Amino acid sequence: IELEWPTKHWNELQNYSTDKISILATLGKGCNTEEEIIVPASWNEGDIAQVLTLALNSDKSPKVEVYNKKTKKSKEYTCTVIQGNEKVAFKCLCEIPIAEIPENYEMNIFHKVRSGASTSYKSFPIVLKL
Repeated sequence: IELEWPTKHWNELQNYSTDKISILATLGKGCNTEEEIIVPASWNEGDIAQVLTLALNSDKSPKVEVYNKKTKKSKEYTCTVIQGNEKVAFKCLCEIPIAEIPENYEMNIFHKVRSGASTSYKSFPIVLKL
């Protein structure tokens, strides 16, 4: 879809290049709907990325699991923290090759949570339409 311009944030946005800001695109029935589908987006028309890059709000190294429902096998991707960006909220990047996301899949982010002396992982599902 094409977004309508002008935006009230133009003065702030014009200070960024396309490699410094990302687009979050979702499909839903309304702005306050709980179930949203995330869709890959690009600044340049016709771009078809080979890698899906997720920017996460984390200072840890979460993992993304892609589970193939047909083969019942999963593959795990470790996210990396962007060094030197301590003041940025979304400073963790996860890269998943698009070719490794099967047609019938489930995708989850696993984030490490500490509670006292114990450590566990909290799961966050990603609904993605490619």
